[in-house]
Amino acid sequence: METRLAYSLLIALVAVERGIELVISRRNGKRARARGAIEAGRSHYPAMVALHAAFLAACPLEVWLIGRPWRPALGIPMLGLVLAAQAVRYWVIHALQGRWTTNVLYVPGDARITTGPYRWIRHPNYVAVTVEMAALPLVHTAWLAALVFSAANALLLTVRIKAEERLLEEAEILAGVTEVARRHLGFTGTLSPDVPLSSALALDSLRQLTLVVEIESRFRIALDDDAESLRTVGDLVSAIRRKREGRAADAG
Repeated sequence: METRLAYSLLIALVAVERGIELVISRRNGKRARARGAIEAGRSHYPAMVALHAAFLAACPLEVWLIGRPWRPALGIPMLGLVLAAQAVRYWVIHALQGRWTTNVLYVPGDARITTGPYRWIRHPNYVAVTVEMAALPLVHTAWLAALVFSAANALLLTVRIKAEERLLEEAEILAGVTEVARRHLGFTGTLSPDVPLSSALALDSLRQLTLVVEIESRFRIALDDDAESLRTVGDLVSAIRRKREGRAADAG
């Protein structure tokens, strides 16, 4: 078989694999949203989808239109990296135990995963994507696609990881707020960002004072006048995050 046809078949197989991933993602996302998942990064998600679709189209187009040659000394190692990236991606999917999605979702109360590749790498799925973006074009020396899409992917991941890290930080804060509410206010349910503080925690003036004091102690912050403007659990979480960021900036 001509190497260009074989390469096009490889790209087609990767596209099929992407379709399987979307099925898994939609199934897991539906379950997560049914459990009250919080989502971040909606604004950049269409750009991510477009980038990956354009990437899979650009690789064979460059090979066919520009006549990129097959060079075994480069192509075989790059193919090995592509296969390794796929293995890591499915290791991630397995480690997340039904929580893997292409969207940035978090269900309040879920513990952070620290098994599988997460024992060593904070964002292993993004490592796999980065390796694949560089290696898949170079299987057939499509160096222009490797360069352009690796750069675009790096920019997109900068935005996506920032959104994900912020969501994880707010999830950790939400868990701390829930712990305070359970320990000091007798709360037994699950808090989510859009829930009104006063109704969720049955706040009167004394209980509100208790909440503020214990939150300040738990997170080592001073809410000051912010406490009066907090209407929802999300408002409280955001206020705590801002205070912690301000403290970190002052320390730096």
